Amino acid sequence: MKKTGTILSIIVAALSLLLTVGVKTFFDACDKKMEMMGKELYMNCHFAEQAVFAAGIALSIIALLALIIPDRRFRAGANGAMAPLAVITALIPKTFIEIMCGSQMDCQTTMIPAVRVISIAIAVIAAAACAVNFIAGKDR
Repeated sequence: MKKTGTILSIIVAALSLLLTVGVKTFFDACDKKMEMMGKELYMNCHFAEQAVFAAGIALSIIALLALIIPDRRFRAGANGAMAPLAVITALIPKTFIEIMCGSQMDCQTTMIPAVRVISIAIAVIAAAACAVNFIAGKDR
């Protein structure tokens, strides 16, 4: 049971780091600016990318703390906090920040699907890690 909780926490930390780094590199949004009435304006997908990046940093820090601090109760609480944050992160692009780019643009084809898949995977695995660590923490 002890190894299972640690393995799940490592997977959550790796996925959180992938989300944080990936949203700025592999599956970033389309061009950041557009010209309108002679002014350059940021597109909504830029702000969605920024918000996902910030949430990814928070998820990564919590995941790393859950790995560093050996107390099972702390790990259960940290992973329990990550699950709803990951669901919120999945909803940032297109739900909380409306993205109106064309269907063939990078934000629609790569960023939104990647953010949703990785975030939901983090939520599910973090919830499982929470349960495993909670059960293991009750032994004390």
